[in-house]
Amino acid sequence: MNRPKVCFLLPVKVIAAPVRTASPHFVVEDPAGHAIPVQVFHVPARLHSDELSEWWPVGAVFGVKEPTIRSLRDGSYYIRIESPADLVRLYPSSPLLRDIDFRLSVRHPLDGKNVDELKVAGNKAFKEGRWAAAKEAYEWALDSLPSSADPSPSSLAPTLHSNLALTLIRLDFPASALRAADAGLALLADSSSDNPLGLKLIYRSSLALYALYRFTEALTRLDTLLEADPASSDALALRTRCRTRLVEQQSGPSASTLRSLFLSTRRTLASRKPLSTPDIANYLSPSLSIRPLPGRGNGLIALRPIKRGDLLMCLKPLAWAGRIGAPMEEEEGRLRYTAGLNLWTEQQDPWAVVECSSEVVWKLGMEGKEGREWSEVGELWAGDELGRAGAEAEDLPSRVEGIVTFNGFHLEEISSPSPEGDAETDLFHAPTALYPRHASALNHSCVPNVSYTFLSTLFILRARTDIGEGEELVDSYVDAAEELEGREGKLRGHGFVCECELCEEERSIGVEGRRRRQELVERAKKIGEEDLAIPGVQERLSALVAQLEATYSLCPPPRLRPALYVPLRLLSQSLALSSPSTGSLDSIRTELRALAFLGARFDGDEGEERMVAPPLLRDMDGVLSALWIAREWKRLGSVDKSRHWVALARDIEAGQAGAEVFDLRYGEWAARQGLDLTAQET
Repeated sequence: MNRPKVCFLLPVKVIAAPVRTASPHFVVEDPAGHAIPVQVFHVPARLHSDELSEWWPVGAVFGVKEPTIRSLRDGSYYIRIESPADLVRLYPSSPLLRDIDFRLSVRHPLDGKNVDELKVAGNKAFKEGRWAAAKEAYEWALDSLPSSADPSPSSLAPTLHSNLALTLIRLDFPASALRAADAGLALLADSSSDNPLGLKLIYRSSLALYALYRFTEALTRLDTLLEADPASSDALALRTRCRTRLVEQQSGPSASTLRSLFLSTRRTLASRKPLSTPDIANYLSPSLSIRPLPGRGNGLIALRPIKRGDLLMCLKPLAWAGRIGAPMEEEEGRLRYTAGLNLWTEQQDPWAVVECSSEVVWKLGMEGKEGREWSEVGELWAGDELGRAGAEAEDLPSRVEGIVTFNGFHLEEISSPSPEGDAETDLFHAPTALYPRHASALNHSCVPNVSYTFLSTLFILRARTDIGEGEELVDSYVDAAEELEGREGKLRGHGFVCECELCEEERSIGVEGRRRRQELVERAKKIGEEDLAIPGVQERLSALVAQLEATYSLCPPPRLRPALYVPLRLLSQSLALSSPSTGSLDSIRTELRALAFLGARFDGDEGEERMVAPPLLRDMDGVLSALWIAREWKRLGSVDKSRHWVALARDIEAGQAGAEVFDLRYGEWAARQGLDLTAQET
């Protein structure tokens, strides 16, 4: 016989306001009258001290679920709380408080207020943007209403539910907001569409459904509202947004949407303001499926042929944390972001994994099973020890940390300008984001056939090459230009050894061969831009290229020889400097060799080549090399060939960040080279 799980609650009263070190601390009074320290973990660091005081205000009574009690040397104890959801707010009518009389005379600011006064306090807090305080006041007011089996529609209850629903939407708790709005609508029963309050509740329930990505249900409710009030501008605007999101779910965001988002994100970062999640629907191509693969766990498989440049995913994060762009300037920010020890890697956490985990635990606890994150998080892998046990599994915080460790992405936003200032400061708590499971189903290969980028906080996946039906989609977890030992070290934490053609070739030459190759690459890197015009530098670079080619001993040599890219790129620039006013065919031909060693293949007449295969390695470098060739053709006086190579650069970018943002991403660099990326090929 299955028995329901029994949950124990320890009633406590907050008697000292929260303060934050690595996590919030405050002091409570237990039922015996003892002052007990409390430490709450997995509270998002974005919550400032004022907000913490509104979530756990002095004088408020909470029930601590299954408290973890730690003894102290002086015989007292403190309470450790792993999840904020383990603190349940107990308002005065709670039967758990019937026989408890807290001894310390600590009062809540709302103590003694009647329902009308509580509503006024909630409205005041809402107008001031203090959402947690408004939530507290509205919930307390609802708790204070006289119970009735048949409450009157004219009572305050529907209004309080309506106000609470909008407050919860502001807190980004849409599932809770929907429950509140539906509770208000249930009280109004059949009169909901006949009075302004009912229409307001319908609109707010539609807002909640929209935030839950339930756009069709939101449209159904909006139709009811617009039948009663056809001129409602808010409802008409939300209906338009719902319809746009439904189109995006079917075909992805439009080119104009992506361009607009790129520009708005760049402006936000330039002004050092925080990013918000874009108002765009998740898109998942119907060409993809997650399938079990022998020896590789699950993987993404193409259900039909996929063309290079096709948009395959556009996903919003389930949660994200950390900083994008500007370094933190406030000391308070430095204290709030404390690098913790990751339980799974047993290393310091510089990538905000702990912070992202806190965001996930916060949402799961506050929203429960109806929240948009519940099922998605439960489907993600939490490591060999925990596997996939769902969001209801025991020890949820540890499970979530495992999930974020093994599935989180280091978010490198493509519209952000190059960082300036102290590099170490810029890397401190670089952002980490967690996405729905299809993003995490991508397996690794140093030689990828897809490419993902981040625009704002969106995860965007495109086909880097043509992909056949039944072929697995793979992307590189590491920088393929890094030496084998570095790549293997980073992949070791994922529990596998890469057997791609790049890794196999490097293993075949042995430790000494790899050391020699890396030494030659480092010698090339030491030649700076200021050295490229010095007499003899071209001979030095040519010699390094020849020596590097000799390290590729296989016959025939492999198609991918990324170690040659840097010296050939430098040689190309040096050759261009030799003809500063006329351009250089030798520079163009050298740049083409560099692209070929990244996997690119071209055929056709010189300057009018057709791209047979795009570069497979080094991401932006392939685009920049193509634009360099366009620059040299323009300097040689061949405008048509220059435009042709700009088009080829756009074609390469189509399989990376997307052709839609090509001119925005590279426009400033191209302008310095005298190129117009908006000019069309003739």
